[in-house]
Amino acid sequence: MNFRQFLRVLRARSLLVGAVFGAVIALVTITSLVMTPRYTATAQMLIDVKTPDPIAGQVLPAHLLNSYIATQVELMTSEKVALRVVDNLGFADRPDWVNRLADQADANSSPEAIRLGLARLLLKDLKVRPSKDTNLLVVSYASHDRSSVAAVANEFVRAYTDTIVEMRIQPARQTRQFFAEQSKQVREELARAQAKLSEFRRSKGIATTDEKDDVDNMRLQELSAQLTAIQAARIEASRKHEAVAGGRRTADVPEVLANPLIQSLKGQLAIAEARLRERSAVLGEAHPEIARIRREVESLTQRLGAETANITGSLERNFQINSAREAEIRNALERQRAIVLANKTAREQLAVMQKDVDAAQRAYDALITRVSQASLESQATQANVALVSTATMPLLPSSPNIPLNLSIGVVFGALLGVFSALLAESLNSRVRFAEDLERVTGSLVVGELSAVPTHVVSRIPRLTAGRANPAKLGVTSVARPEPAIATPSSGDDSPTVKPDLTPIHKEDEATVPGALLDACLLSAAEVEEIASIAEERGVRFSEVAVSSGKVTAEQLSLALAVRTKFSLLDMSNSTLGRELVAAFDVNHPFMDDLRMLRMRIKARLAEGGEHGSRVVAVVSHGAKEGKSFSAANLAVSFAQMGDRTLLIDADMRTGRQHQLFSLNNDVGLSSVLGLSCNPKEALQRVTGLGDLTVMTAGPEVPSPTDLLARNTTVHLMQMMSNTFDVVIVDTPSADIRPDASLVVAAARNFIVVARQNRSLTAALEKVTQSMSQLGARMLGSVLVKA
Repeated sequence: MNFRQFLRVLRARSLLVGAVFGAVIALVTITSLVMTPRYTATAQMLIDVKTPDPIAGQVLPAHLLNSYIATQVELMTSEKVALRVVDNLGFADRPDWVNRLADQADANSSPEAIRLGLARLLLKDLKVRPSKDTNLLVVSYASHDRSSVAAVANEFVRAYTDTIVEMRIQPARQTRQFFAEQSKQVREELARAQAKLSEFRRSKGIATTDEKDDVDNMRLQELSAQLTAIQAARIEASRKHEAVAGGRRTADVPEVLANPLIQSLKGQLAIAEARLRERSAVLGEAHPEIARIRREVESLTQRLGAETANITGSLERNFQINSAREAEIRNALERQRAIVLANKTAREQLAVMQKDVDAAQRAYDALITRVSQASLESQATQANVALVSTATMPLLPSSPNIPLNLSIGVVFGALLGVFSALLAESLNSRVRFAEDLERVTGSLVVGELSAVPTHVVSRIPRLTAGRANPAKLGVTSVARPEPAIATPSSGDDSPTVKPDLTPIHKEDEATVPGALLDACLLSAAEVEEIASIAEERGVRFSEVAVSSGKVTAEQLSLALAVRTKFSLLDMSNSTLGRELVAAFDVNHPFMDDLRMLRMRIKARLAEGGEHGSRVVAVVSHGAKEGKSFSAANLAVSFAQMGDRTLLIDADMRTGRQHQLFSLNNDVGLSSVLGLSCNPKEALQRVTGLGDLTVMTAGPEVPSPTDLLARNTTVHLMQMMSNTFDVVIVDTPSADIRPDASLVVAAARNFIVVARQNRSLTAALEKVTQSMSQLGARMLGSVLVKA
């Protein structure tokens, strides 16, 4: 269902929607008027969520703000706060409040049960809600007692504040007492740890805990350095001693080579030896100078040997001294290392004791801080709540809120009305649009007709005696030979009369002045005047004639119809039914739909060929769906086009075509089928509508179904099809009796008429299927608009 169909359903079910809507509004109004007034008092308070703890000054995390506000709302609506309100206002001692519990508690209830019952009674009428995007809490209390609502609302705020303070102070007091006891124990443990640390330091002689500042540790480092140095010296002395002891020449020992005295003696010896050689060569071996020089050389040699022996002896002594010194320093180092290790162990024990003292000190400090904080909290009487506005006695009742109730009633009533319309439509679906009719019948909608009330049909006023000749406005028909009609008993040998399909054309614009002159609607002077104006403006004569007010559009159409022999009646002089729009007003918007329907039916009939049936049965499911209206106007439209048209009223129970055309109903279809007359005697020409012939339903018979079931019906339809260009049959309603099926089977062509917003889709589907099963050809369907 699209939006257009939805609107159509609402329009069609407007009575149901209006009834449901009105019932809801009436119910809401009556309920609002009979309800007992209730008064509401409102107070506001601000919750400080940034610093909920004024003593510690802790800031509440942002992700906990909503839960904190929700917790405060739950706290305010708790029984603990409500009981405090009951006690503060003394409701448990007031008979008027106790009597309110008559239906909820026994008369012999305990005082505690009465307090609890009153608290729960107050909570039923209390509403606490946080304002949107703020930290405000709105406290509302509603009751029938106008004088007490403000007091109760304000007391809830006070009771909530007192409860918050109490809930903070009581735990703080218990916390302070607990931490005070714990601080005493921790202080005693701290004193014992400090005493133990001092005694251990004194017994071990530890003045400082830093190893860098310890004398023994520095002595150990010094001995270690000395040992390293003496080891190096001893190794060097050992190397030199081993070189001398190993047979190495003493003269090659580095210490001997580097000794200045040795070098001096070697120089002197070399000089003495050189002088000895020089003088020996000159003086001889026995010369006293040679002997002196020889003694000098020997003396220098002895001195050199003695000095060298002294140096090598000092190397051995140095090796021995260094070895002894190394052993002495090594022993001292081992002793000092033992002392340092002992001191380190003592310092480690001291560090453990110091940690114990520090831990005890920290615990004691934390306890002292917590005791101080708990002491402050236990003495604080300020809550993180600020009263923004107090509740005052209301002047007007808060409920029933008649405007609000009516607004809700309007919305709910509208929704319920729409739902009712959709439900009714789903349970009892009707044809709303041409698409619905095509879907149900499975055929093309060949026409959509607007249902025209009789007061909408244009009325052509009488022409005045001075300007019109009524005789000239009479309607004349195109001359046609009378149809040759045989009796039904002649069967298929009935003579065939070819229809004269010569079209009737309207004349061109040049015939308009003549038509108006013939009808005495305009004088010759007026015609000349209008013609000159039309020529000057470059428009049609008819437009100027109508716009000038000298003639009306209806008068112009009637005059042209007389002039062109087009069948058109004057409603003021006609006795025909006003539903025959086609007979009175060719310019009515309805006629465009009718012409389209006529054209499509004629095209569908032409598909059957020259020997095909020209009989079209007009079928509908129920009464008042536009079947007779459509058949009558369709027959008039065919006749106006010059087609020899026969309209048969096959509804022998409730037929009304004789009423629409003001015809005699003494002889009709029932007479022909009953063989009480021949068909020609039952045909009646309609005066003023050209080639339109009507066969009325005829006199009432006991069983129309039995008459229609005779073979005479089939022979009659065949004979009329061969005689007339078009035969339109107005059938009985198909909802109860099989009369319509019998007529359709004889006609062999049918169209289904449905009334918009009235015809049931299920019924139309059933009618279409039953008619199609008879072997008849469905030319299409027609939707009569509401």
